Amino acid sequence: MNLYVVHLLTPAAWDAFQQEGSYAPESLEREGFIHFSFPWQVEQSANLHFAGEGELVMLWCRMGELGEALVMEAASTQEAFPHLYAPLKLERVERAEALERAPGGGFVFEDDELDEEE
Repeated sequence: MNLYVVHLLTPAAWDAFQQEGSYAPESLEREGFIHFSFPWQVEQSANLHFAGEGELVMLWCRMGELGEALVMEAASTQEAFPHLYAPLKLERVERAEALERAPGGGFVFEDDELDEEE
């Protein structure tokens, strides 16, 4: 079982989140939820939804800390993605990491914790 979900956002959005302590992006108002990915979905999500960005920030959250507001739902690809039906509180973010473009142009994500269980 994967213990983490990841949210991608721009460095500017991360800075604002840290100042405000709570995060409610446009998707929460427009779609009713905040988009998350499982770690193995990060690279695909970054390249699909953030093609124009040079750098992103990955917010790592423990699934259990997000409670019942975190729901797994199939996307257009029929693959299940985690969606958070509430604003994200800063104290729920376990860590933040930069995700930069690789020399080939796309975002590349490699992580040793994909199968981590604690």
